[in-house]
Amino acid sequence: MQSLNQDRNTQSILRDSFGRQINYLRLAVTDRCNLTCRYCRPRNTGSPKAALLSYDELLRLVRVFASLGISKVRLTGGEPFARTGFIGLVKEISKISGINNVCITTNGTLCFDHIKELKKNGVSGLNFSLDTLSPERFRQITGADLFHEAFASIMEAVLQGIKVKVNVVVLDALNTDELLHLAGLAENLPIEVRFIEPMHFNGRKNFTTSTWTISSLARFFREKIPGCTEALSASPSTARLFTARNYQGRIGVIGGHSRTFCHTCNKVRVTPLGMMKTCLYDKEVLDLKKMLRAGYADQALVRAIHDTVQKKAASGTEAASGADATCSMALIGG
Repeated sequence: MQSLNQDRNTQSILRDSFGRQINYLRLAVTDRCNLTCRYCRPRNTGSPKAALLSYDELLRLVRVFASLGISKVRLTGGEPFARTGFIGLVKEISKISGINNVCITTNGTLCFDHIKELKKNGVSGLNFSLDTLSPERFRQITGADLFHEAFASIMEAVLQGIKVKVNVVVLDALNTDELLHLAGLAENLPIEVRFIEPMHFNGRKNFTTSTWTISSLARFFREKIPGCTEALSASPSTARLFTARNYQGRIGVIGGHSRTFCHTCNKVRVTPLGMMKTCLYDKEVLDLKKMLRAGYADQALVRAIHDTVQKKAASGTEAASGADATCSMALIGG
C-alpha cells in the first residue's frame, strides 16, 4: 500500500468551491450509546462491530486528513466511551503530526475515571450533553438514571483544566423553564453553556419545529441576564457567544435547525459506518470505508476527499435536498 507523505507543505489544503478552508474533522467512532435521548436516537439501535471502521482504519483516515490541513479532530458517537479501547485511539490520534486539537463529545456518564488520562494525553476539550439539572428530568429525557455520573464528569473536567462546553438541546415543555439555571453554570464555572435548537435527526418522523429559535434564545438571554453582550469570535464557530456581568464562562446559542452559520463552516464529518459528509444535512457523499477495504492507496483517498469537498453545498438548506430527514443523529455522529 502506498504511504502518504506527511509533509503538509507538499499537500494541497482542503478548500471548497466557496473558498472555505476545511480544517476540522468530526469523526464518529460508534453509533451505540448507553442513553436513548428522545431527540437523538430510538431504542435498540446500533451497528455490528464489523460494520464500524476499525481503529486502524480510523487512524489511517486521520493521517490522510491531517496531510490535507486538518488540525482539529472531534471524536463523537453515539457515545464514544461506549466503545471498548477508545482511550487507546485517543492516545494515538494525539500523536499524529499536524493534529493539534483533539476534542471529544460525550454524554459524560462513562468518562469520569478517564478524565485525568485524557488530560495527560493532550485532549484539549470536552463537550458534554446535559439538558437539565433535574435528575428526574434527566431520566425522562435520556431513559437512564445517570444524572449524577454526568454532572460529576463535568466537574472533574473543569478541575483538571480541560476546556469544557455543555450542550443543552432546548426542548419545548421539558426544559425551557430551566434555561436561566443552566446558563448559570457559566456564572461560577469557566465553561461555555450552549443552547441548541432541536433538529430533525431523531430517527423518527415526528419532528416538530421548536418555538425557541436562535433569535428568540439570544433575545431571552440578553433580556434576562444583566450585562449579557454578544462577543465577537475570531474563528469560525457554530455558536453565537455571549458574555455576562460577573460570569466566569460564556453562553452560546446554536441555530442547528435555522442553519445560520453555514457561511463560516470549516468542517467535514465521517459517520460511524465510514461515510464522509460535507454537511450535517447532506446525503452521505463518499464511502471511505469501501475505499479503505478495497485497498485504495492514500493518494487515491486524498483525491476523492478533495473532489468531494469541492461539491460541498453553500448551506445546509441547499444540502438537505433529497437527504434522509429521519436519520438518527447517532448514525451521523453527534
